[in-house]
Parts: sequence; C-alpha cells; structure tokens
Amino acid sequence: MRRPIPGAAALLLLAAAAHGCDASAAQPFEIVARPARSVAVTARGTDRVAFDVRAGIGRAEIRAPEEGFPPEVAFRFPGFRHLEHVRVASTARSITCDLHRFEGGRTEHACRAEGTSFDGALARSQSGFELVLPPGFAGAWVSLEWVDQWRR
Repeated sequence: MRRPIPGAAALLLLAAAAHGCDASAAQPFEIVARPARSVAVTARGTDRVAFDVRAGIGRAEIRAPEEGFPPEVAFRFPGFRHLEHVRVASTARSITCDLHRFEGGRTEHACRAEGTSFDGALARSQSGFELVLPPGFAGAWVSLEWVDQWRR
C-alpha cells in the first residue's frame, strides 16, 4: 500500500523527474532543524547531496532515506560573512571546525576530526562557506550545529 507523499516531498520528486532522475528513487531526506526550515536540500544526485543552511545559529538532524546518503555530502552556508563554529556528527564520528583569531587580526578556520580521517577544510568563497564530508562519513543520520557569530 502506498502512502500519500507530503507536499514538499512531492515537489522534490517532480524536480528530480524534470532533471532526468528516477523519481521513484528520490525519497526525501527527513530534516528536523531549529530554527525550523533553516536547512534544505538544494542539490541532489546519486553521487552528491548538498544542504544549504539559511539561519545564523542553529542545529539540525538529518535522516537519510532508505537508499542512504550518497558518497559525497556537503553543507553550504550561502551568504554567510562569518562562520565561527560548525560541528557535524554521525554515529561515532565527528568533525568540528572553529574560527581561531590571532594577534594582528588574522583569522583561520581549523577543523579536527574524531573517529574519521578528514583532510578537508571549511572552504570560504565569495558566496559563503562549504564543508564537504569524507566519503562514507554519513551513516543513517547526520547531526549539524553551527554559529555564524558568537553574540555577546
């Protein structure tokens, strides 16, 4: 017996069909975020999925559909001028990236990994930031927390 598809999931399936993807394989990701709707799937294929973060401070838990996460998972922070803290975790693995300030005003993002190898970095561009997870990092779920700027 087939269940009705919620509105947002139906739109995702229509978009996948319009781009030549097999709509039956495009099951939605379950995203629970605070603030609500601050994280959304913005690019999805068989090899890569990208989530855009649209609020300055928040957290989210993302559960994969039955077919799981694709090999490459990216978190993008479009429009962010600053990103002080990002932490992504799944099962017994985590990656934490923090902004470090040095004398003279120089800043640098440093990432550390636990339970996984991670050669990447928090990449900055004119459009914002991006963090690409190592292949296979995401299990059945991924949790994400972020802070654009610490408030005092």
